Amino acid sequence: MLALGEVTVEVDAADYLGVSRLLRDEPRLRFEQCVDLAGIDYAAYADGAWEGKRFAAVLHLLSVTHNWRVRCVRFVPTTTSHGSIR
Repeated sequence: MLALGEVTVEVDAADYLGVSRLLRDEPRLRFEQCVDLAGIDYAAYADGAWEGKRFAAVLHLLSVTHNWRVRCVRFVPTTTSHGSIR
C-alpha cells in the first residue's frame, strides 16, 4: 500500500520471517537497517474511527543502498473479555 508517499506492507504471521529476510537479502531491495520496531494500539487511531484489528507489530526498514523506506505491519489477534481470539 502507498499512502502519503510511504510504502506499507501488511504481512501475515506465517510469512513475517520470510518477508523480512527477502527485504534484507534480495539485492534489488537491500533493506539493510531496522530503524524502528514498535507495538501499535489502534484503539484511538483516527479519533476512534478505526474499525480494523486493534494491535500490530510494526517494523520500519531502511535501504541505505537505495535510500528507500518500508513499513512492515503484522496485525496480531486480540482476545476478548471471554478469552477468545478475534
